[in-house]
Amino acid sequence: MRGYGGVVSFEIAGDLQATSRFIDSLKIPYIAPSLGGCESLVEQPTIISYWDQSSEERARLGIKDNLVR
Repeated sequence: MRGYGGVVSFEIAGDLQATSRFIDSLKIPYIAPSLGGCESLVEQPTIISYWDQSSEERARLGIKDNLVR
């Protein structure tokens, strides 16, 4: 590998289900948390990384239901 990667985060105009539909409609990236490789990945942190946190704790951390990384 050469160079470096990056992370892009953005919020969808919608709720948890609208965000899930958006991610499911993508063709190229894998839906997964970081695997430590150079693959193009997409994740919905509310479902994949912070599923065990309460909505209050996610809000305190700035993790909204419509966040995509």
